Amino acid sequence: MIIHQIYGIFDDKPMNEMFKKSHKLWKEYSLKHHMDYKLWDKQSCETLIEEYSEYKEHYNSMRYEIMKVDLIRYIILSKYGGIYSDLDVFPDLDYAYEKGDDFYFSKNENDKKSPAEIELIHCPINKKHIFKKITDYTIQQINEKNKIEIYKKWKARYVLQTTGPRMINRFLRINKIPFNYYPDESYKSQDSFSWVYQIDKKPTDYVNNTSLNQ
Repeated sequence: MIIHQIYGIFDDKPMNEMFKKSHKLWKEYSLKHHMDYKLWDKQSCETLIEEYSEYKEHYNSMRYEIMKVDLIRYIILSKYGGIYSDLDVFPDLDYAYEKGDDFYFSKNENDKKSPAEIELIHCPINKKHIFKKITDYTIQQINEKNKIEIYKKWKARYVLQTTGPRMINRFLRINKIPFNYYPDESYKSQDSFSWVYQIDKKPTDYVNNTSLNQ
């Protein structure tokens, strides 16, 4: 099984200390538990997307760059399965993140309607085709929401509803996909809302909790 992380899609500078720590811990975890580890950079993500002509145009024309990270993680899981972790997630080196045939997601306790988060995901290798369906559904949601004018103002909600957790929760619910949550004590998440700063890549575009609930 492979543990996946992504960094560098935005032509980022060298990793900050938090990302370095997460990267280091997951590599240590992979060695301890006899798993493979892959850090996907911009080049490897672009090489992968070349294999998927049905997604390439959307990937290259995302309204917000942060959405590329969401889409490519689904494509990665649809091809390889395994464990995906954001770089602000620190693992417990003794916890078993590999969950056999079960889907596992991190949990947002503050969102009762859409609690399944995408910062930490377990995708069984024998069920990776489900993430192909999730990727197709993501494209469908982008096409639908692009036709709705208000989403040009509701930037954070647009991301949540097209490539983010609310889309995932809706897909799981509609398709009655069984899944579980990683317990809170099994990992540490450092920066749950850091992604909103990447919308337009300007701190002034930060969207507060009120906007997220519009």
